[in-house]
Amino acid sequence: MPQSIRWLDAAWAQLLALPDVLYKEGLAAAAALMMDPFPEDARPDPELPDTYLLERGHVRLFYRVVGGTEVDIAGIWPNS
Repeated sequence: MPQSIRWLDAAWAQLLALPDVLYKEGLAAAAALMMDPFPEDARPDPELPDTYLLERGHVRLFYRVVGGTEVDIAGIWPNS
């Protein structure tokens, strides 16, 4: 189980630019990764080790598990 979630600068800027509903949904999705960094519906990125794409409601998170103890959120976008 991860000990921390870190938003990389670009991802944080993307999160702040989202409408309020998507902002809250993005925060909730990231927080849930603290309990389970490998949810059943997360798709591994075939090109980047330990990197995943997770879709939740109206947002899509791109994140990386670092050393099994940290999750870095690298990007967040609205689902279209």
